[in-house]
Amino acid sequence: MKQDKSIDECNLELNTILNSLLAEIRKRAESQYEYNLRINVPEQIAGITLNNAAENALYTGLVCAVSASYKWDTDRATRLAHHILEDSNCHTEAKALVPFIPEYK
Repeated sequence: MKQDKSIDECNLELNTILNSLLAEIRKRAESQYEYNLRINVPEQIAGITLNNAAENALYTGLVCAVSASYKWDTDRATRLAHHILEDSNCHTEAKALVPFIPEYK
């Protein structure tokens, strides 16, 4: 089978996508962290405290950046959730998503 891209082109593509995604995660996490300190911690919203404000911001930044990179495509989001659950050894929960993943039907 003929390959459309060289290994160097694939490496460049990976690094370009990764750099963009990491920059977006940083931007969104920093924004959420600032919001946590300004609003969520003082107002005691969603159980966010100074002890977990950074972790919450990181997870929120990660999820927001990935969702945006997927352009909020629900099929891709479901596949990602499936992979995260599988990697976390939540096999029953991952299996519950299979009917919602088009290529697994």
